[in-house]
Amino acid sequence: MQDTTKKSFLLYLDYAEHLDQLTDAECGQLLRAIFAHEDPERPEPTYLRGAAAMAYSFIKAQLDRDREEYEKKCETNRKNGLKGGRPPKPKESQETERFFEKPKKPDTDTDNDTDTDNDTDTETIKTLSPPAAVDAPKKDLQAERFDEFWKLYPRKVGKAAALKSWKKIKPTAELFERILTAVEAAKNSQQWQKDGGQFIPHPATWLNQGRWDDELTPAGTVATSKPAAGRKVDTMGVLERIYREEDAADDSERNGAGPGGNFLGLP
Repeated sequence: MQDTTKKSFLLYLDYAEHLDQLTDAECGQLLRAIFAHEDPERPEPTYLRGAAAMAYSFIKAQLDRDREEYEKKCETNRKNGLKGGRPPKPKESQETERFFEKPKKPDTDTDNDTDTDNDTDTETIKTLSPPAAVDAPKKDLQAERFDEFWKLYPRKVGKAAALKSWKKIKPTAELFERILTAVEAAKNSQQWQKDGGQFIPHPATWLNQGRWDDELTPAGTVATSKPAAGRKVDTMGVLERIYREEDAADDSERNGAGPGGNFLGLP
């Protein structure tokens, strides 16, 4: 009986973007969990938490799909083996051209031999028509929209992952225009221009998180300071100080000091 136990499994480059969000310790735990999942003699891991558990969930789903495809292929090979192996390919018919020679007349030469050749050779010319032109396959609408998005997006990394996210979203014409407008605005924002674009997210991450709805600060905008949250203003103390300053100003005028004294503690 054919042994269908897998000796290996696939890890895709698309996972790198998600592994970048984990610490080294979490990456080590995730790798141990993947090997435990693929080993039927080991229990399913339950020690992952947070981002590592989320990354493990989608990697595990892909591993399960790969295993299912592998088992289907093994079953097909087993059935073919019972039938005697893969059926032979049918032989292609080969056309051969035959050349015919015109039979020669018997030799009836005499001393006064006079040959009169009234034969007319007729050659049949076979005209070959050129093959019909095959139209190039038309590009999918979503693929065309993704190409336009990719040209506009400034950070060209993880194109395969971005295309996968794009096909998952399947943006309508209205959403497509919103995405392009959002990318154009984000390119001119403080967040994307800071440190030479270091904080621009990967395109797949930007699409998966619906970042076209982000409210970013345009470049060149001066941030205004706001009072600390929760700080209370002593209204009665302020009023008392104002009255005290006004009384002092009145006393100065009565004493000949003239107006222009301190008000609210200002020089």
